[in-house]
Amino acid sequence: MNTGGMSVTAKRLGRQERREQTRVDLLAAARRAFLRDGFHAASLDAIAEDAGYTKGAFYSNFASKDDALVAVFEEHFRDRADAYERLIFTPTASRTPIAPSPATGTTPTSASRNGRVS
Repeated sequence: MNTGGMSVTAKRLGRQERREQTRVDLLAAARRAFLRDGFHAASLDAIAEDAGYTKGAFYSNFASKDDALVAVFEEHFRDRADAYERLIFTPTASRTPIAPSPATGTTPTSASRNGRVS
């Protein structure tokens, strides 16, 4: 990266920050694997490899594949609840566009126009 002669020092993550980042990375990889392969066909080896970690890192963050699925659902529903809250309680003129759900590719408003809610 060209910094125009400025010195750039990368911030070292602390232990807790690294652990949180590992969980975030594994959760994203699990979501992709579940969407791509289905829950039963998704392998822990593939999830860990996609995230760039070992299966041991997976088990240090999740008790099982079921536990990872529950975490994926919790994250999805939390994101959807936040989107609905912004949609309902933010004045129209100052609304930030709502990103499509990674799982369905729809926004709450487009899904409701299509007769379904994500």
